[in-house]
Amino acid sequence: MSNLFLIKHEVLKTPAPESGILPGLTRNLVLQVARDQSMNAQETSLIPGDLLEADEAFLTATSREIVPVVRCDERVIGTGYPGPLTRWLHERYKDKVLTLMKHCK
Repeated sequence: MSNLFLIKHEVLKTPAPESGILPGLTRNLVLQVARDQSMNAQETSLIPGDLLEADEAFLTATSREIVPVVRCDERVIGTGYPGPLTRWLHERYKDKVLTLMKHCK
């Protein structure tokens, strides 16, 4: 129902489809937006420690778009607030969705 993304040193990372995740529409659109904006976006293997060491993290879901993750259990991720790249990606994502919707009319 949702996909995980991490940002570490301005590199966007998400599990590769080979890891067994569901390649959702929102996930794919976020990857497209990031790459369109020349952001280094990688589909790779992640381990639980990667989340705890991330500068930023967020989940994607069609019904919720991009949802920042600022804690995992009692551990703070990054600054404990939605990060600047997460907010920036969310704005670019919303712009892309609006553009796609205009073309569907």
